[in-house]
Amino acid sequence: MLLSYSFLLTSALLCVYFGSYRSIIRKYNQQNSGEKPDVLTAKDAAMFPFIASGFLFGIYLVILMVSKEYIIFVLNIYFFLIGVVALYRALQPVIKAKLNFHFINQIKKRQFHITLSENNQKQSKQNQNDEPSQPTTPTIEGNSLNDSTISTVSSSTIRDIMHLDFDFDLVDVGTLFICVLVGIWYLLKRHWIANNIFGIAFSINAIEILHFNKVLNGCVLLSGLFVYDIFWVFGTDVMITVAKSFDAPIKLLFPQDLIENG
Repeated sequence: MLLSYSFLLTSALLCVYFGSYRSIIRKYNQQNSGEKPDVLTAKDAAMFPFIASGFLFGIYLVILMVSKEYIIFVLNIYFFLIGVVALYRALQPVIKAKLNFHFINQIKKRQFHITLSENNQKQSKQNQNDEPSQPTTPTIEGNSLNDSTISTVSSSTIRDIMHLDFDFDLVDVGTLFICVLVGIWYLLKRHWIANNIFGIAFSINAIEILHFNKVLNGCVLLSGLFVYDIFWVFGTDVMITVAKSFDAPIKLLFPQDLIENG
């Protein structure tokens, strides 16, 4: 029993520490890049328990109306995807910062770039009807594929709306592969270690992105969540019904009989 409580307390403290540390780094990087940080205002803190209540009650209604097997299937896929993403976001900076071996550094030099965009086809067709057709040549990043022909496609004819634009290397691919393996392990075995890995990743990411512009806002949020827990746990059977209906990696686990049974 003492080992279980010690593990849970230590894990919770480590989540708070590393999440807070990464939050400081995130804020520092946002200040250097000029990006405006997202902060939780007093209004947001006061509304959060109500939003969470609506979400919880919605899940409760779905459980009552939909077969449990379908709900479990959808939630398994959902937590697998967000668990892999959360674990990747937690591991990727650490792996890149701490693994400075020669082989790893050589891998880091191989950079890749992915850009996905959507062309405004409707606007393109409209402009083609208004203007006489002219021979055009496909271009990549502004350079014509055929040097003997000048592309006449104007910026008003095809409007690119950027949806995805990021750089990555083989270390990122390897990290993502490890995270996917952990996700598959969790789906197949439901092992408590895999559950805790995802749970810790969720906690660190949540603490990292949660910023308050005032300490009072944090007090408002915690007070609201305190009332939220009391009402839905002791006042109704909603929280207990939802918690017992599916198993999700949103809590830390430790077997009490680990020493005896392994």
